[in-house]
Order: sequence, then C-alpha cells, then structure tokens
Amino acid sequence: MEKLKAVQLDANFFSHIYNNSYPGRIILGGLTENGLPVFLYATMGRQFDSQNCIFVRNGDTVKTEIADETRPPANPELTLYDAMGNITLQVPRSIENSTEQVFIVTNGKQTTDLLTKMKETKAFAIILKSWKHEPDSNATPRISGMMIVGENPVPRIEFSVIKKAPVLVIDENDSQHNFFNIELKQPGLGFCISTYMGDGNPLPSFKGEPIEMPIKGNYAEEIANQYWEALNSDNRVSLVVQVITKNKPFLCDWHIINRFQKINK
Repeated sequence: MEKLKAVQLDANFFSHIYNNSYPGRIILGGLTENGLPVFLYATMGRQFDSQNCIFVRNGDTVKTEIADETRPPANPELTLYDAMGNITLQVPRSIENSTEQVFIVTNGKQTTDLLTKMKETKAFAIILKSWKHEPDSNATPRISGMMIVGENPVPRIEFSVIKKAPVLVIDENDSQHNFFNIELKQPGLGFCISTYMGDGNPLPSFKGEPIEMPIKGNYAEEIANQYWEALNSDNRVSLVVQVITKNKPFLCDWHIINRFQKINK
C-alpha cells in the first residue's frame, strides 16, 4: 500500500508540477520526511509585471518586491504584498494559558487581513468570506493556507480557494468560496492548491480537493530545489520554503529562490 501511495504522489507531482507549464501561484503544506511542518509558496508569471518580482524575507515575514525598480508594475495592488507571516494565539478554553502558532501564506493582500483579524479571535474562513477573486483579466483565484502548530501533536492546515463563480450566477463578479481542513499525520506527504490547473485561454481556475504531493527531504533547501527544478523554466519566478524545526520558541529553516536579482533605481 505504501508503495502504491508513493507512486500516486509522484504521478501527481509530475502531472501538476513537472509537466504543467503554468499552475500559477502554488501553496503546499505538509510534513517533511521526519515529520516537521513545512510550507511552500511559489509564484509563476507569463507577463513582465508578473515576472518582475522577488521574495524578500524580514524575520518571520516574506513579502514580494519589485525586481527591476526602473520598471514599476502597472497594478502593484496585485503583485506587491506580504506572502507569509505568523502570529501567536491563545488556545480557547485552555486551563494552562496554552498558546499555538498560526502560520499564514497567501497570494495577495489577504495575508495582512488574516494576521490582523485572527488576533481578534476571528476564524480563517469567516475572514476570507468577505474577499473576492482578484479583479484582473484572468479572474485569478485568491488562494490561502493556514497551519496551526501547538499543544496538539497533530498539526492541521486549512486551505481557501476563492475563484470566480460559475457563469450561471446572477452577478458575474460573484466569487465561489471553497474551504478545506486537513490534519497532517503522514510524514513526507503534502497537500497542494494553486491558482490554475494549467495554461489555457481562458486560464482554468483550480478545481477539486487539494492535491496530494510528495515532500522528499527534511531541509528547506532540498525541498525548495526539488520543486524549483520541476517548475517550468520560462514561467517560474520565485519560491520559498519554511520548515518549522522547533516548537516554543518556534524556529524555522528558510530557503528562498528568486529567478531575478534586485535592480535598484
């Protein structure tokens, strides 16, 4: 059974990542082979503005920045944002005032909204219900992931995919909200969502359940390299991996790969 599972994971990896020229922005969450929680976020782009970005880490926050500052983007609201961050929250009804760490990754401005409002004890899904898909020509889905690590020995992850509603709805600007809640129990197993299923005209939005993916290795750099090398070389832009190596205080192993280098004005 384990061998068959590994074969299926590899098949998913080759289908959705390696042989897919444009899955768009990608979020992967799961456990390393030795059972450590891990988040991966990757961006891809076909147009200059989408490719003219890099990831920059400042402490526990990863944000996008313009790579070539002499050529600013036409719509910075959709390309410049905090992609990853985390906060400490009190465990509800905890007798010993226990806390848990909440790690967030998204493809847009909803990262900041989540980190701010979750401090007010609002739930992941409730916060994102007020968001719509991105207002661009592709109606790009907003994808988000939240991983909770704390007293519970089994970390859990929540995903959100907010995409354009089916054409049969009354308002063509309506969004369809999809939420998924997964317990992370199996080392070496990840779950993936992305903005698109692949290239096309129009671009096909992500559909179905989060896709099971292999996570081979235990360190951020080796996991990052595995996925970076699999992404289409013409369209890949940036990738970051965060492995949570220690609980309380939380320590993370990071690795960032940027296709382009920073060019200042």
